[in-house]
Amino acid sequence: MALPQDPNFWESLLAQLLEPDTKVINEATAKLTELLASAQSIVHIFERLSNSGNMGVRHQAALLVRRRLKDNWSSLAPNVRDGMKDTLANIILHQATPRPIRKASADIISVIARIAIPEGSWPNYFPFVVSLIQTEGRGDLRETGFYLLQQIMELALDLESELVSQNFKDITDLICKGLQDSSMDVRVQSMACMNTFVECLNLENEVDIFLALLPHLINTIKVCVDEHEERVAIGFEVLNYIAESHIGRIQHLLPDLLVFMLTIGTNLDIPITIRQKALMFLEFVISTKPKTFVKSNLLEPTIQVAFQLMTEEEEDISGEDTGSKYGAQLLDSMALVMPTNLIWPLIMNNVSNFLKHNNPEYRKAAINAIAILAEGCVEEVEEIFDELMPCVLNGFNQENAVRQASCIAIAEFAKNLPDFIIPYGEQLVPIMIRGIQDSQDLVRVKSCYAISECSASLKEYFMPHIEPLLKRLVEMLTDSNVEVQEIAVGALSAIVEMAEESIAPYFSPIMEVMKKWMVITDKKQIMIRARATECVATLASVQKELFLPHFTDCINIVLSGLQLDNAELRVFIYGYCEHMARLYTEQLTPYVDGLVPYLFASIESMDAFNNIPEDDFT
Repeated sequence: MALPQDPNFWESLLAQLLEPDTKVINEATAKLTELLASAQSIVHIFERLSNSGNMGVRHQAALLVRRRLKDNWSSLAPNVRDGMKDTLANIILHQATPRPIRKASADIISVIARIAIPEGSWPNYFPFVVSLIQTEGRGDLRETGFYLLQQIMELALDLESELVSQNFKDITDLICKGLQDSSMDVRVQSMACMNTFVECLNLENEVDIFLALLPHLINTIKVCVDEHEERVAIGFEVLNYIAESHIGRIQHLLPDLLVFMLTIGTNLDIPITIRQKALMFLEFVISTKPKTFVKSNLLEPTIQVAFQLMTEEEEDISGEDTGSKYGAQLLDSMALVMPTNLIWPLIMNNVSNFLKHNNPEYRKAAINAIAILAEGCVEEVEEIFDELMPCVLNGFNQENAVRQASCIAIAEFAKNLPDFIIPYGEQLVPIMIRGIQDSQDLVRVKSCYAISECSASLKEYFMPHIEPLLKRLVEMLTDSNVEVQEIAVGALSAIVEMAEESIAPYFSPIMEVMKKWMVITDKKQIMIRARATECVATLASVQKELFLPHFTDCINIVLSGLQLDNAELRVFIYGYCEHMARLYTEQLTPYVDGLVPYLFASIESMDAFNNIPEDDFT
């Protein structure tokens, strides 16, 4: 097939990919697919990257060239290849080139480099990259240079090449200067470069040279944090690597570094996404190097920071990306790994002070700390349980935030100290039932969580209330909040499991409600379907005879969920089938052949997942 030679043809074709009309895009895509069967089509598309006046066309051309060049490079004449290299260099060097086009062109250069460097056909590539990094007055070129340097190092890792080792000192010096550059973009890209550089370290002397960059890295992180530059995350990744692999070599820097992280973590003016990185670094050091952390003499201020973080408000049900969440994680890490004699007095002193505070968020933090201690300092909590329980019970009569914390504390007591809550069952059950009727979403959610955890220990106190309890939980399935619906189904399953044979009078209405939820396909509600599937499996376990007439209908509904290709739902489907295999082996047998292919597909999927390198998860 003869390729059109007119540049206007290619300009028009690529422009059609930018149209808001799906039909136009599909027709253009079909035409391009046909033309791309010829390797020479890349040359015409590349020409549009170089000469088009439409930035969208240039970007589309760059994307197409990057995707297709590897397969077509060997088919191109040597002079065409050299021309492409020169043109890409000129695009990058041209001061008027828009940033996205410069980045897209650098991506194409990286594709060529991955082909040309191993075969030795681009000897001046590394000097070209270095020249970009050393360009005075052009931060855009220095940034591009560091991006290409990072790609070189990734290539060296893939090929197990000596390229980095042979240029180790030069690369170190370049990164050192980049971390001190006047341009924020250059500094950020230098940190990204450093993050790849750490993977190339082999010899002890290389590690020492690399660690000499650490003060410059920390200073760059400080600058990024001050300017609320969220790309600083890559810098924290480098610090995490150092803490994991070489913490013994940075003991002299660690106290100041940890104080810096504490300062970032408590600064409300800094975006939570940045604060999170600092707090996770702290948590990592505490969890993996507790002795080193204790030697830093920062235990008391870190506990105070954790408490201060827990006073921050939770804005939604998930609690994700809040200071309160990260403060609780920080305190939990300390409670789990630090010597109890060191942390218990410090934590309890804060609990005592915060419980007296006028601000309900402080009282919330105190009760959340008690909940955390129920796992990390369980023996100490046992000794004063009857002193702590009134504090938690009193929280149910306070503001929303405090009531939520008391729900969590009761749930944690039920998980870690089940025998200790039994004497309080008569008080707790009515409180939890009132909680699921609360007007606040978070109170309802956390009350459901408490019911789920307490049901096994407090069965004798729940059973007199089972009818209104089940009725309310079913009502919550129509709540406007999906998270409320999901956790209500979980609580319903727990009550069904608790009631066992006593659930019989309520079996049919619960089953009918669950069947309705087991057929929903809305992605936003798919976890409710999963929880409903789990609930039906529980119903089958406690009422085998009553469930038998529903077996065929339910197994067909459940297996239809495999067509939705949702990994989380599949987990619940397989769990359901496991239940059925134990309870109704004969009835399940005809369905096994249809289930097996999905099981093998999931196993193969997990094998593939396990083989993906960690740095692909970015």
